[in-house]
Amino acid sequence: MGAGRSIAVQNFNEQACILALGAGYSLSTGLGLSAFGAITGFGLVVAGFMWLIQRWHKSNCIKYKEQIDHLMNVARSDKLH
Repeated sequence: MGAGRSIAVQNFNEQACILALGAGYSLSTGLGLSAFGAITGFGLVVAGFMWLIQRWHKSNCIKYKEQIDHLMNVARSDKLH
């Protein structure tokens, strides 16, 4: 993928997220939730996803310990940086 397409994909994803977040905010305030409540709800959703990713990472560190150790040794012995 070239640089132009990469930037186009990034811009598309950013615009799609802005549209989705705007729709979610409009929906929540339309249902009677205050602005503070909508922002708090969004923060809780983000925190929940971060917690799930952290659990997934810890699980992968246990399941794939040998591979992670090998990759860390390769990274530590790399003299090009």
